[in-house]
Amino acid sequence: AARFDYRDYTLVIQEAGNGKRCQAGKNWPPIQERVISRMLSVVPPAKLVRSYRHTRRMLPDRLNQAFCERLWIGVDNEEEAQCLTAFLASREDITRMLRGQPIALCNPEITPPNVINAPDRPLVMAWGKWALEPIGAAMARHGWAGTNAGEHLESLRQYRGDLTARDWAGDLQLGAECHVLEQAINGERYKAGLQAANQILKTLETPGFGSQDEQPLETSKAIAQ
Repeated sequence: AARFDYRDYTLVIQEAGNGKRCQAGKNWPPIQERVISRMLSVVPPAKLVRSYRHTRRMLPDRLNQAFCERLWIGVDNEEEAQCLTAFLASREDITRMLRGQPIALCNPEITPPNVINAPDRPLVMAWGKWALEPIGAAMARHGWAGTNAGEHLESLRQYRGDLTARDWAGDLQLGAECHVLEQAINGERYKAGLQAANQILKTLETPGFGSQDEQPLETSKAIAQ
């Protein structure tokens, strides 16, 4: 309805249709998918990404050595020790690959009470917890990293040129798997974290993995079977 600048900010006033918030139930899933699709279709401006990185850490920054070494708490046998040793040896390569993935916007507050079902398009009213993440992680955070991940990625390609040469399997799924790893460690579910680390190692062994990057990924040879 209106747009104006105030100091360093651009303020936008939007019409909210009938002002009725969405309700949980059978009508919510298609609305939720529409909102998430529109959000993930946006390529964050480079200026925004630079500013964000000055003040907040993205997933590859949070997966530092000290954080990942917390997984040693869950190690009970030689196989798990070998797996974690291999993962830690590959950690810098993993985070480098994550930094090379396209960035996407996340908003964990996309829930029925925070969305107004306007006649032309749903309107999200809560953005206080927004974040920027590698798109694989963003898709995982919004439930798009399951069996239909490839289809979701295909639907996003028509809006994002930076996804043209990207695949889900053996590529962007790395971001989703690293998200699962981080969640497990934060939740002190170290056995689940070790399983996630092992899955990441298997992904690194996928034929052609790393071909989207300028330099091929070199992984540790000590990957647990």
